[in-house]
Amino acid sequence: MKKFIIWFIAFVVVIVAVDFGFGAACRYLIAHAKAGFTQSHEYVANHCEDEVLIFGSSRALHHYVPEVITDSLGMSCYNCGMDGNGILYLYSRFLMVTNRYAPKVVIYDVSSSFDLASDDYSKYLGWQKRYADIPGVMDVIADINPTEKWKLKSNLYKYNGSFLQMLTDNVHPAHTLDKTGYEPSFKVMDYEPEVKQHTRANWDAKKKSYFEKLVSDCHEKGILLIFAYSPMYGMQSSVVYDEFTAFCKEHNVPLLDYYASADFVHKKKYFSDSNHLNDTGAREYTMAVAREVKEIIVEDN
Repeated sequence: MKKFIIWFIAFVVVIVAVDFGFGAACRYLIAHAKAGFTQSHEYVANHCEDEVLIFGSSRALHHYVPEVITDSLGMSCYNCGMDGNGILYLYSRFLMVTNRYAPKVVIYDVSSSFDLASDDYSKYLGWQKRYADIPGVMDVIADINPTEKWKLKSNLYKYNGSFLQMLTDNVHPAHTLDKTGYEPSFKVMDYEPEVKQHTRANWDAKKKSYFEKLVSDCHEKGILLIFAYSPMYGMQSSVVYDEFTAFCKEHNVPLLDYYASADFVHKKKYFSDSNHLNDTGAREYTMAVAREVKEIIVEDN
């Protein structure tokens, strides 16, 4: 029995030491990332002080060129968009920023897939786990899955899902984000995609609740919040967003609707695929957005 107790204590000590060492190694990789999402996440969470911030899924990441906004508005801008993510992650990202300062303008590009549709909430937990200590973030995580509060006491659990990404971003980053967080695509769609017109989407109740939080927080902090639907190839209307459009009217939040804009949606030269603009399209689109945002700022003042 005595040997078993000694063995068990030794085992626990080793596990704790490995967990501590793994956490220290991951924090080093985060702090020294050369580029990619690891560097971008750390910048947004702990260093960002830009006046205009872009939030949204990959359609934000690839569709908004901060330097164009800066040139037009004379305000610093950073793209906080993230592949495959919606409000259940991006609200946490918003909290990471606003715990330190209040940006002047937040532009949120809405995605029907990630911001409206019901899906597996747990897929939005990955990147925010490492920043669970920032006030408010753990509340979001626990709301999605209450058991995470206990699991995140382990560094092995907290960083495991993104360790390979962190390592890659220290050696040879796979994602070519520029210094403003924007990831351009230089491909040009050279085929005619099969386009399915989208019908009115039902809005997931939990996701809607976090948009309500975002609107409320921006109002309290004096942040100008603007929602946008960026272009989707071949679309004939933005009916998929009808419920969200009504939400914007109800809460008096400016909305920029380019989802089915004839200036973009039939021009393959502007797209890398049917869902995403390429760099040429993104620059044209961002210029259009910047003009409207400038007008909204003038009216708001």
